[in-house]
Amino acid sequence: MAWAPGLDPAVVLDEWLDLTFPPATVGDPQLLRQTLHAMMDGSWQTYESYTAPLGVGFMVRPGSHHGPDVDGYEYTPWGTYHFADRDGVGIDRSRATGTGFAAQYPLPWSAVYESVEQCPDELLLFFHHVPYEHVLQSGSTVIQHICAAGAAPGCRRRWGTAELAAPVATIPVDGAAAASTG
Repeated sequence: MAWAPGLDPAVVLDEWLDLTFPPATVGDPQLLRQTLHAMMDGSWQTYESYTAPLGVGFMVRPGSHHGPDVDGYEYTPWGTYHFADRDGVGIDRSRATGTGFAAQYPLPWSAVYESVEQCPDELLLFFHHVPYEHVLQSGSTVIQHICAAGAAPGCRRRWGTAELAAPVATIPVDGAAAASTG
């Protein structure tokens, strides 16, 4: 996609699937394709929900290929990203009581980001420090949303389905194909 950013991501994924799991080597190519699309099509949102729930920041471990870690950058020279404490989580960037960053946006966005009530859930913790019990527009609380973030359990179950449709042949070192027994 770096060379053709206009490509449909689903088309790129299909090309990768065909190259990685050639249909002739797969027990059930359609099941494998459906399963991996179910996992990969939403992977950006899954990663974001683990590493930046509600816009809290970039919660990953430096130097480990961005694996999720709530304290990843918290104690580094770059400073604090989530400002979690006993009272809540998030960074107050409002003009009224915080850094004033929200005011840098033009109207109507500056007014939306300034307001805890109007700020979209996905940006709430980027612009506001709120109690864990704060009720989101979605109806859940901040802590409920963070604890439920991600879809990894669903992906693990889906991967089990993909393994059922996985390659039926292997290529040993000598290059001859051999049927898999298991």
